[in-house]
Amino acid sequence: GYGEHSGTFEIKLDETTTLDIDLVKLHGRLDFSLTPTTTTIWLDDKIILDTRDISLSYGKYKLQATAPGWITQSVPVNVSKPVIPVIINLVNGEKQLAKLRKHKKLGYITTAVLAVAFAAEYLLGESSYQSYVDATDPTDAKSYRDQSEMYTALQTPTAALLGVSAGFTLYTTISLESLKTKLSLK
Repeated sequence: GYGEHSGTFEIKLDETTTLDIDLVKLHGRLDFSLTPTTTTIWLDDKIILDTRDISLSYGKYKLQATAPGWITQSVPVNVSKPVIPVIINLVNGEKQLAKLRKHKKLGYITTAVLAVAFAAEYLLGESSYQSYVDATDPTDAKSYRDQSEMYTALQTPTAALLGVSAGFTLYTTISLESLKTKLSLK
């Protein structure tokens, strides 16, 4: 983080030569573009009250952007040139909450529909099997047995979809609660 210095020096044998060089520490300016404009900036855990003129020594810094109702963002900043553009676009937390709530509701509905389908397949399979057992005509017995096998075969993919739907609903619920915590909501 220092400017270059060069020069010609004469060093003689068996003599001590002293060089005094004033090194100039290099600085860079952060040029912010913030969304929302009410974003609060923290630089290495210190609040920055005015983002219009921030000059820093060359080096690496940790920047954090926060705003009420928006999802906090942390980014590393490497000041290594005279002007460093810093573009912060926070995600609206309320919009994310609405999206997750919609996904959660969709997950519940899908899980309920698949659970009903699974139950119907099970009951129809059991009913067909019972009809197969009770059948007196060999043609009817074969037909009922085929139906029972079909409903039994359908249960496996339906159960798999039910598991995926339940997992999606659980993941969405956890994501929703996590986001509420980040936004300090209940």
